[in-house]
Amino acid sequence: MDYASRIYAKAYADGMPALLASFIVYQAAHETANFSSNVFLSCNNINGYKWIGQSTAAGPCLRSPEGDYYAKYNSIEDSVHEQTLWIRRRQAEGKFPANLNDITSIEQYAQLLKNCDWYGDTVAHYTAGLYTWMNYLGNYFMTAAGAAAGGSVLLAIIVLGYLAYRKKHF
Repeated sequence: MDYASRIYAKAYADGMPALLASFIVYQAAHETANFSSNVFLSCNNINGYKWIGQSTAAGPCLRSPEGDYYAKYNSIEDSVHEQTLWIRRRQAEGKFPANLNDITSIEQYAQLLKNCDWYGDTVAHYTAGLYTWMNYLGNYFMTAAGAAAGGSVLLAIIVLGYLAYRKKHF
């Protein structure tokens, strides 16, 4: 399973709605330069989380430009779990909607992250970055992730419908 599908599957398994799980994938691709950054590859860290002694992390990893350390995770899934816990904490604080299904656009998600001081960039620039990864991963990712998250039934219906159409018309 590729990185995007693993991230999606874990976010979804942690109770994130399908759309929000997709946004988390685009965010991870944005934060890691399409899963190629040294922090991602060396530390299984999907978002550049710093080491602050969090129980979900295995310990410190690489030194950051600021002189502290990035958190190391035993797996990509552990790093995704860290983010879903972070989102749940923001819900408890009233900074994210009580119903995560109410997050319906990338712009809204980027604004929520900005309101929580997730990034220092402008909302417009961060949003554009998320859209870049949605456009890059979008069609392939949504198909693969949908199948991984139970979309195989829908896929089967589409295939059976096509076969029935083909049999009738050819």
